[in-house]
Parts: sequence; structure tokens; C-alpha cells
Amino acid sequence: MKQNITNIIIFAAIIVVVHVIYQIVIWPAAEQILAAAQQNGTVAPRHWAILLKDMEQQICFMLLFIGLYYAMIVSRAMNADEVLFHEDFLDGSGPKRSDLIDALKEFDASEKFKQTPLLRTIRAAIRRLIITDNVQNASDAIDQTIEAISAKNDNELAVLKYICWAVPSIGFVGTVRGIGAAMAQADSAVAGDIGPMTESLGIAFNSTLVALVISIFLMMVLFYLQSKQDSHIERIQVFCEEKFIERVSNSPQHSNADDVVLTTEASEA
Repeated sequence: MKQNITNIIIFAAIIVVVHVIYQIVIWPAAEQILAAAQQNGTVAPRHWAILLKDMEQQICFMLLFIGLYYAMIVSRAMNADEVLFHEDFLDGSGPKRSDLIDALKEFDASEKFKQTPLLRTIRAAIRRLIITDNVQNASDAIDQTIEAISAKNDNELAVLKYICWAVPSIGFVGTVRGIGAAMAQADSAVAGDIGPMTESLGIAFNSTLVALVISIFLMMVLFYLQSKQDSHIERIQVFCEEKFIERVSNSPQHSNADDVVLTTEASEA
């Protein structure tokens, strides 16, 4: 809940800051260039202020910074696991049941790392091992937790995926608006005054250009995060297999328990 409130405040701040920048910098510069062009009877030059001045570009930049903020949140959540990959959760080669219970209590008390994907996976495996005293069940718990984390990762990127879709759509709205305004000024263009018509066409082309450039950049960010999430899940799986499952399997207590399970299954077959 606290994180959601923080996100809403930051989203509102991004919208306000972008709007203020447009009011202070972009719109005055564009108005000055358009006024000079109108006074000289020429078409406005290709200037960055003219390229960015319209409403559609403003909305696209708002979505750009909201998307980058959201990408930072997703990336920071994965980075929280980095320090844990260098930790030895078992503190020994043959953990006892009491050691596992103590480790689980310590993990539950860790507010800083409690919700990180790696610690969630380790906690699920330890809890399943304590309950069932079976290494295979602990391995199944790891697989199930990793599947849940993968689904959660897809949901976390849903907002960024929507922004990647929305930005070019907003640009196309500007295209339609600009072409519609240009068509309405066809009579003046036929009469010889093509200035208003070219200005309207500029709205159409500029909004599309800016939206597509922003969309390409956001798609790069999205693909980077997806690749990073896939690599992160793979690291979690390898870490749990090497640092937990293998060591627990090699301990006398749990290897004997597994031998009993395997013997029972063989006799039933």
C-alpha cells in the first residue's frame, strides 16, 4: 500500500514537472519561432521546440519518464538479490532440522530481504523440507516458487508493455488531428496561403516522429528488463540447486530419508 502511494505521488510529480518544462521552455520558444516566421511570411524552420511543442509529444514524454521510473523499480527489485547470491544460507555442509528451523526464523525476521525472489525461493524450500523431510519435495517447492516468480515478473512488466503500446498510439492521434486540421485549411492553400496547412501537417508528422522514437527507446528498455529477469530466474534456480538441494541431499540425515522413500517406491512398483 505504501509503495502504491509513493508511485502515485511520483507519477503526479512527473506529470507536473514535464508540464512546467513545456510552459517555461518549449512553448515560449515555439511561439517565438512561429511569430518570427509569420512576420517574415515564411514557414517555421525545423527547430526542436517546433518538433516538441504539441500536446501529443507532451503526453509521450510524460509516459516516457513514468515508464523509466517503473523500469527502475523492477530493476531495483532484482538487484536486491545480488548480495544474497554470495551468502551461505546453511553455514555448513550437513544442516540439521534445528538448523533449518533457525534459518527459517532468521529469514522471516529479515524485513530488508524478505520479499526478494531468491529468499522467497529458499524459504519455500526450507519450509517444505521441514514439513516433509523429503529433498524431492523441497526441489518441487523451488520449481513451484520459480514459476510463481516468473508469472509475477510478467505482471510487473504489464504497465511498461502498455506504455510501449500507448506512446505510438498517441502519436497516431496527433497524426489524425494534424491531417484533419490540414484538410480543413485546403481552401486557403488553394488560394495561395499554404502556411496554415503546412503548420497542421507539421503537427501530424512531428507527433508521429517523436512518438516512434520514444517507443523504440522504451521497447529497448523492455527487452533489457525481460532478458535480465530471465537471467535472474536462471541464477536463482542454479543457486538453489547448488547451494541448497545438493548440500541437503549429501547430508546423512536427508540422504537416508530419501533412500527410504526410494526403497518404498521400488517395492510398490
